[in-house]
Amino acid sequence: MSLIHLEKSVITFHFRELLEDGHDGNQLSLLGLGVVLLGPKLLPAIAKASRPVAKQLVKSSYSYRPKITLSEWVNQSRRTSVQQAVEQQALSTSQYAQRIK
Repeated sequence: MSLIHLEKSVITFHFRELLEDGHDGNQLSLLGLGVVLLGPKLLPAIAKASRPVAKQLVKSSYSYRPKITLSEWVNQSRRTSVQQAVEQQALSTSQYAQRIK
């Protein structure tokens, strides 16, 4: 018996058991079995229907693209880091001078 036939027979067995018990059964188990039965058919349809919406969202989203080259960006970053290091050194020197007084 193939896996697909085995899965279908197990699911139908559970449905029969739930129906033959005479009471409603656990609502969560009915929901779970319904998802197992309908999920493989509904999920591809939902994914296919949502594809154009996802494309439109990606196209409409704002993307930041700077107008500088990589080498310009690296030089700018180096200048900024050097400037911050100089400012930090000046701050620590002034704090040291205040402590000495």
